[in-house]
Amino acid sequence: MKTKKHSAGYYIGFLIFIIVALINIYPMVFSIFCSFKGNLEIFSSFTALPKKLRIENYLTAWNVGNIGRYFLNTIILAVGTLAISCLLEQWHRMFWQNLSFAENQKYIYCLFQE
Repeated sequence: MKTKKHSAGYYIGFLIFIIVALINIYPMVFSIFCSFKGNLEIFSSFTALPKKLRIENYLTAWNVGNIGRYFLNTIILAVGTLAISCLLEQWHRMFWQNLSFAENQKYIYCLFQE
């Protein structure tokens, strides 16, 4: 089996991809670590790992902050958006399939005229 040799541009692009991925992942990991800290711990040691994992923060957010309701709203919105976009895409396909090629050209030409 032959191995494919990659150019220097491939490795530079891969390195840039890794750096961008780490820059994007760091805030998420930082937020997760901070979610396990108490108020004093957040303000005293900004970048350190939590000394104790406080699950009660999540329980308080669920019970007092109504996070469960917000989560349900997010799911409902995602499903609704997906359904609407699928419906519009199907209508779009039906419209273009029912036109002949000559009609498609006329329609596209009319769209871009000023």
